[in-house]
Amino acid sequence: MASSINAPIATIFCSTVPSFGFTPLSDKSFIIEPNIELLCRPCGKHGYSKCPKNLFICGNSFNIEQLLEPVKQLQSDVQ
Repeated sequence: MASSINAPIATIFCSTVPSFGFTPLSDKSFIIEPNIELLCRPCGKHGYSKCPKNLFICGNSFNIEQLLEPVKQLQSDVQ
């Protein structure tokens, strides 16, 4: 919905990947992905509600700085 008004968007990809086509359409968009290579990723086109390997490394691998980077970039654009 945010893309329809061209709002800035940060999208977090855990078990799926942007190459499947589910990327934000806004001019100002950020894609956040795990910083590590995982042989089990992607585990499905839409992801799962529970990790098939019962590990969820893809979702637990993010750090706070990585998640806050889009906010910092947007703040610097405003100032």
